[in-house]
Amino acid sequence: MKAQLALVQALVVALLELIVGFVAPPTCAGCPDRVPPNRAFCSACAATLEPLAPTFETGARAPFAYGGALRTAIRSYKYGGRPDLARPLGHVLRAFVRAHPVAADVVVPVPLHPRRRAERGHDQTALLARHLAAELGVPCRPAALRRTAHGAAQASLSREERLEGASLKFAAPKPLRGQRILLVDDVVTTGATAEACSKALLEAGASRVEVIALARTINWKDDVT
Repeated sequence: MKAQLALVQALVVALLELIVGFVAPPTCAGCPDRVPPNRAFCSACAATLEPLAPTFETGARAPFAYGGALRTAIRSYKYGGRPDLARPLGHVLRAFVRAHPVAADVVVPVPLHPRRRAERGHDQTALLARHLAAELGVPCRPAALRRTAHGAAQASLSREERLEGASLKFAAPKPLRGQRILLVDDVVTTGATAEACSKALLEAGASRVEVIALARTINWKDDVT
């Protein structure tokens, strides 16, 4: 059943990409220039990306530092009404896990509070998670984790406020029975959100939680709003 669900999910993602590519030929995620299919950035924008080592002290992984054209793309994706950027940004993550494989039974996005989803019109992390699930051939389960409080936006909080309050905002409503979880976020800053989500998943029975994001801030005070 799990394999069938993953196959259906991969087919749906592939079909949607085919339709979007036909209706709207791909452009660079950071500027209006045209790019080949499955390529996220043009050469000029790609030159602004800062690659990071695949592992970090917090256990979260990200292919690039938060800055340059990637920062522009993420901000447009989250706040600029550009859910279409899920495709090129999803391919950034897909390429990353091909180069740095991860073993997972299920992919889970960091949940967005319903109020935020209503404001933005889409759940940016859930869309990215579907791309990773399709790449790995495993199910994506957005409902495996839920946010239990709205709270202030993480970017507006100090490091101490994030670390103090994040653990109260997430819960896993159903048992996970030893599953290996790949937790997906868009940007990792202090790591407090990932840590809180991981704690909730482990308490629900997950055997392991690995965290992956599009970008990581080098300085946690970087503007991620």
